[in-house]
Amino acid sequence: MAIATMGDGAKAPTPEEVRLAGRWTVVPAHKGEEPPPELMAPCTWLSLSSRPLSDLQDPGVLRDVQYRLSFKLDDTPAAGETYERRRRGFNTAMEYAIESGYLDANPLAGVKRAGPKGGDAVDPRVLVNAVQGSQFLTAVSYVGVVHRNRGRRLVAFFACQLYAAMRPADASA
Repeated sequence: MAIATMGDGAKAPTPEEVRLAGRWTVVPAHKGEEPPPELMAPCTWLSLSSRPLSDLQDPGVLRDVQYRLSFKLDDTPAAGETYERRRRGFNTAMEYAIESGYLDANPLAGVKRAGPKGGDAVDPRVLVNAVQGSQFLTAVSYVGVVHRNRGRRLVAFFACQLYAAMRPADASA
């Protein structure tokens, strides 16, 4: 979140340094302590160059912060779940700012997502390879009793999804 709300300027720390500094500063046990030497420069720069909370009342600034929440450090789009987690954290910070008297109302109320949708990326960890697919089809063929043909229907259903890349609704039709 620190990356999304930091300003621009000369000698800005790298996104990795900002992330480490932000993680160090939010730990309650570090309250009142000086940052470690490797985080001193990023923490100092952030304290001087971060946007004030009042800037978040401007819808353009708030949309920019939301847009930044939807990207990873390498500027590639983050997964939808990652964005949602970051937005929940940002919302929690806004609610804390209201409780502490820094803001009158939550600026996120009524602002829709400005970032890219994360639903079109395929996660390779959930894909089935050829060996797993054939073993799955063999296992499914044993479902039910032979005279009801349930296993054979399931094999046809899942084989359509596996080999023809069909969606479940298309395969069942």
